Amino acid sequence: PDFVPSDDSRMAGLKTFEMLAERIAEWQPHLADPAPDAHLVWATMHGLVTIELMHRRWGGPLVAHLQGDPEQNYARAMNTLIAGLGKNP
Repeated sequence: PDFVPSDDSRMAGLKTFEMLAERIAEWQPHLADPAPDAHLVWATMHGLVTIELMHRRWGGPLVAHLQGDPEQNYARAMNTLIAGLGKNP
Protein backbone atom coordinates (compact mmCIF):
# COMPACT_ATOMS: atom_id res chain seq x y z
CA PRO A 1 0.00 0.00 0.00
CA ASP A 2 2.93 2.39 0.48
CA PHE A 3 4.35 1.77 -2.99
CA VAL A 4 4.51 4.86 -5.18
CA PRO A 5 5.68 4.16 -8.73
CA SER A 6 8.17 6.51 -10.34
CA ASP A 7 7.12 8.85 -13.11
CA ASP A 8 9.18 6.74 -15.54
CA SER A 9 7.32 3.58 -14.59
CA ARG A 10 3.98 5.36 -14.88
CA MET A 11 4.91 6.57 -18.37
CA ALA A 12 5.97 3.05 -19.34
CA GLY A 13 2.63 1.75 -18.09
CA LEU A 14 0.80 4.42 -20.07
CA LYS A 15 2.68 3.48 -23.24
CA THR A 16 1.76 -0.16 -22.70
CA PHE A 17 -1.88 0.81 -22.13
CA GLU A 18 -1.87 2.86 -25.33
CA MET A 19 -0.52 -0.17 -27.22
CA LEU A 20 -3.38 -2.24 -25.81
CA ALA A 21 -5.93 0.42 -26.80
CA GLU A 22 -4.53 0.37 -30.35
CA ARG A 23 -4.92 -3.43 -30.50
CA ILE A 24 -8.47 -3.20 -29.17
CA ALA A 25 -9.24 -0.65 -31.90
CA GLU A 26 -7.87 -3.07 -34.51
CA TRP A 27 -9.87 -6.02 -33.14
CA GLN A 28 -13.07 -4.04 -32.64
CA PRO A 29 -13.08 -1.23 -35.24
CA HIS A 30 -16.73 -0.38 -34.50
CA LEU A 31 -15.77 1.10 -31.10
CA ALA A 32 -15.81 4.90 -31.14
CA ASP A 33 -13.25 5.12 -28.34
CA PRO A 34 -11.23 1.99 -27.49
CA ALA A 35 -9.81 3.39 -24.22
CA PRO A 36 -12.72 2.38 -21.91
CA ASP A 37 -12.71 -1.14 -23.33
CA ALA A 38 -8.92 -1.30 -23.11
CA HIS A 39 -9.24 -0.33 -19.45
CA LEU A 40 -11.68 -3.20 -18.92
CA VAL A 41 -9.29 -5.65 -20.60
CA TRP A 42 -6.31 -4.24 -18.65
CA ALA A 43 -8.12 -4.59 -15.32
CA THR A 44 -9.32 -8.09 -16.20
CA MET A 45 -5.81 -9.22 -17.16
CA HIS A 46 -4.49 -7.84 -13.89
CA GLY A 47 -7.21 -9.57 -11.91
CA LEU A 48 -6.75 -12.93 -13.62
CA VAL A 49 -3.02 -12.95 -13.00
CA THR A 50 -3.41 -11.76 -9.41
CA ILE A 51 -5.99 -14.41 -8.56
CA GLU A 52 -3.88 -17.18 -10.04
CA LEU A 53 -0.67 -16.02 -8.35
CA MET A 54 -2.28 -15.53 -4.96
CA HIS A 55 -3.89 -18.97 -5.02
CA ARG A 56 -0.57 -20.58 -5.96
CA ARG A 57 1.45 -18.51 -3.48
CA TRP A 58 -0.74 -19.20 -0.48
CA GLY A 59 -1.56 -22.77 -1.36
CA GLY A 60 -5.26 -22.16 -1.69
CA PRO A 61 -7.26 -24.42 -3.94
CA LEU A 62 -7.70 -23.15 -7.46
CA VAL A 63 -11.24 -23.19 -8.70
CA ALA A 64 -11.82 -25.82 -11.37
CA HIS A 65 -11.66 -23.44 -14.35
CA LEU A 66 -8.21 -22.13 -13.24
CA GLN A 67 -6.62 -25.56 -13.02
CA GLY A 68 -4.55 -26.80 -15.92
CA ASP A 69 -2.51 -24.69 -18.30
CA PRO A 70 -2.53 -21.07 -17.03
CA GLU A 71 -1.57 -19.61 -20.42
CA GLN A 72 -4.44 -21.43 -22.11
CA ASN A 73 -6.86 -20.32 -19.39
CA TYR A 74 -5.65 -16.73 -19.72
CA ALA A 75 -5.96 -16.76 -23.52
CA ARG A 76 -9.49 -18.18 -23.30
CA ALA A 77 -10.54 -15.50 -20.83
CA MET A 78 -9.07 -12.69 -22.94
CA ASN A 79 -10.57 -14.02 -26.18
CA THR A 80 -13.97 -14.27 -24.53
CA LEU A 81 -13.74 -10.72 -23.20
CA ILE A 82 -12.51 -9.22 -26.47
CA ALA A 83 -15.19 -11.04 -28.48
CA GLY A 84 -17.82 -9.40 -26.30
CA LEU A 85 -16.55 -5.84 -26.55
CA GLY A 86 -19.08 -3.38 -27.85
CA LYS A 87 -21.98 -5.83 -27.93
CA ASN A 88 -25.23 -4.60 -26.47
CA PRO A 89 -26.61 -6.64 -23.58
